[in-house]
Amino acid sequence: MIRIPKWLADFGLRVNRLYYKQLLRSVYGGPKQSPSWFDHRIDLHYHWPHNLFWLERGVLPRKHMFEGCGVLDLFCGDGYYSRYFYSTIAGHIDAIDKDPNAIAHAKRWHSHPKIDYGVADAAERDFPRSRYDVIVWFEGLEHLNEAEHAAVVDRVRSAIGDEGVLVGSTPILAPEELGMGNWEHQYEFTHVAQLREFFSRDFSDIEIDVTVYPLLGGGARRSAYFTVRGPK
Repeated sequence: MIRIPKWLADFGLRVNRLYYKQLLRSVYGGPKQSPSWFDHRIDLHYHWPHNLFWLERGVLPRKHMFEGCGVLDLFCGDGYYSRYFYSTIAGHIDAIDKDPNAIAHAKRWHSHPKIDYGVADAAERDFPRSRYDVIVWFEGLEHLNEAEHAAVVDRVRSAIGDEGVLVGSTPILAPEELGMGNWEHQYEFTHVAQLREFFSRDFSDIEIDVTVYPLLGGGARRSAYFTVRGPK
């Protein structure tokens, strides 16, 4: 067995972190329009351990999952959460996103036998299956307009039925932050009461919790995590 000296291991870690720092700046920090989805390998290899809020989307839904459950990952983006958090307990996962580049990335880097990745616009097409035990919808709500919301929520209501659950999140922004973030955002929230009102039209059981994390560049990120049951 070859013994790797610590200095070499430390050097390798620094090079790896530098690579993902450059990836962040080239893909998400340049003058061109960045993808609306995020490569969470950057969180793992560059932002860690100074930025931890992204882990909540993987950990929090698991308390609603059980061995062999059926999961739908709406707006799955790069597929990181389905692969490394949900696939360890779910029996099957359908992970969909309307961006072909996101799905290509997910298939390349985060494939798993339990996961079916597919290109699909949830606002325009039916879900891959008619029923799911858990639907996860993280950081996707704010990307839709009112008509698209109505279409997706109607499909969610049918797919979870009386026994299933919808779990997800959306940012809570200060008024001056509206329209300043992701270019694709169309429906942003400034208060938890707005989010509760949004879901109360279609669901009877709504739980919302908010977490706050300082950002490396200053300010704070506020995320509202919702758990929704009981379609009306």
